[in-house]
Order: sequence, then structure tokens, then C-alpha cells
Amino acid sequence: MINFRLLPKDFAYLGTEYNVVHINSENYKENIPYIEKTIQNFNAEIEWKDMFDLETAIFRFKTGMDMFIGVIDDEPFAHVWFDEYDLISTSKFLSNLFVKNKTENKAYTGKEFVSYIIHNYYSGVVIFCEVDDWNIRSIKLFEYLGFKKIK
Repeated sequence: MINFRLLPKDFAYLGTEYNVVHINSENYKENIPYIEKTIQNFNAEIEWKDMFDLETAIFRFKTGMDMFIGVIDDEPFAHVWFDEYDLISTSKFLSNLFVKNKTENKAYTGKEFVSYIIHNYYSGVVIFCEVDDWNIRSIKLFEYLGFKKIK
């Protein structure tokens, strides 16, 4: 596992605009179709025993986590979660980033999706995340956006 930290001064905003659904404890019920669809998208591409399900997602919302789902023509193409992080009062923990590989529009990438969310929702916040050592695409994505490896 590799731990990363993004300091605001290191962040690389890429300037791409996205249609994003921001889901939290107040609006998760009306967004269940998006949540179910992004879970289906993930499971269609990746077999991972720790993938969250709808019940886990609802629990996360009730405990204060936020989910962002990128949408193209009303169809989810990506998701990511953010939670509070205890080390620094103005920090967040990013987890469960997924971007659909099989999409018609190749302009929608993980780098731009994460960059958009950080810029629009967490500008000025320190962000932490963990990435499995084998996940080279995610490691490169985070490094590209300015995340630095920490011990």
C-alpha cells in the first residue's frame, strides 16, 4: 500500500468541466439509481472483494462521507468518495476512485475527474489517499495531480 498526501500548493488543476452529482447524507435517497449504476459499472469491469454495495454506501452517507459521481448523458462514468481525515482538521481522505474504461467519450478521464472535484469542492484542503502497490494507473494519476508519497 502506498500512502499519498496532496498539499494545496502542489495541486495541478486541469481545467476540465464535468457534470458531477455530489451525494451526501441529505440527498442519497434520490440518487440511489446513480449509486446502483456506478456499482454495476465497477462490478462489470473489476472483480474486487472489498467493493462497496448499496447498503455500505448508505452507511457511509449516514456517517458523513460524500460521494461524487461523474455523469455523461445521465449515465455514470466515474465515482470517488471523500471522508474526514483526523490528522489535520482541514483535511480529507479520498477513496474508492473508479473511472469506467468502457466509455464512448475518451475525454473523460480519471485525472480530469479528480482534478475537477478537488478544485470545486476541496480547494485549499489537504487530501490523503492510499493506493495498492499494483495499481500503477492510480499511482500515476495521483502523482500527476501533485500528490506526494508519504511514509
